[in-house]
Amino acid sequence: MKYKLTPLNIFCVLLVGEEIICFALPETVNNQIYGYQHIYLIPVIIVGFIIDYILQRLIKKYY
Repeated sequence: MKYKLTPLNIFCVLLVGEEIICFALPETVNNQIYGYQHIYLIPVIIVGFIIDYILQRLIKKYY
């Protein structure tokens, strides 16, 4: 199965990049009102990748 790039996949990759910046450079989130909102995005990213993978496998079977 060839893994294809989808909008959900691109969105999750952008969120991963944002998480890397927040954890590598914590001084960038010091002045934000929502300081720890990025902690709650980690499960969203993981679920997004899992849903994308499952949908690609199902669509390949029925396509």
